[in-house]
Amino acid sequence: MESLLILAKEDTLKLNTQRVITNVIDLKNGKELVSFFDDYDWNLDSEKNKTKQKSLNLSVAFSAAVTACARITMSKIKTRNDFKLYFSYTVSIYIEIDNRDR
Repeated sequence: MESLLILAKEDTLKLNTQRVITNVIDLKNGKELVSFFDDYDWNLDSEKNKTKQKSLNLSVAFSAAVTACARITMSKIKTRNDFKLYFSYTVSIYIEIDNRDR
């Protein structure tokens, strides 16, 4: 399962030794939004499972393409000025819309 945390930059480095980090967004205040895999699906017959090494079967090209398309779409939404943007991630956004003006 993928998890999100807001961490100080030095804590991100510590987390990187313990988890597989998938994305880091600099929040420009000394903190970073870090997404990482919290647990793993193990192949019970593999040597890696027996030695507890972290392993993921990912297609880097596919995930990069999906992320790029999502970021392009989100950038079109984020540049609008008819709402207040609080947070956005690759495929999600948290905004406030003032309905009194509509």
